[in-house]
Amino acid sequence: RKEGQVYYSDGCMLEGYYGTDKCIRCPVGAICPGGNRLWPVAGYWTPSEKTVPTQCTPASACPGYQNVPKCSAGYTNDYCADCAENYFRQSMYCLSCLDDSQSQ
Repeated sequence: RKEGQVYYSDGCMLEGYYGTDKCIRCPVGAICPGGNRLWPVAGYWTPSEKTVPTQCTPASACPGYQNVPKCSAGYTNDYCADCAENYFRQSMYCLSCLDDSQSQ
């Protein structure tokens, strides 16, 4: 839980667990602040805080919980699986087309 934030929930109120009817242990790749919320840790992505996060490839494409689904610079779309505009894929990484250091 982030310092100073207050939540209301009718779900599981135990930190490290999530759920509405029963408390389920937080899965790998998530932070569960209580209630029915799962926040992805760095290296994981989820379309919403109510969906179990999935590991990203590469892990550096996904910065973790940012209040909304978000990708690292150069990555876009679900699971940060695609390269953003002005980026190209080399192996599993998205590199900038504008970065001259990549051509040497």
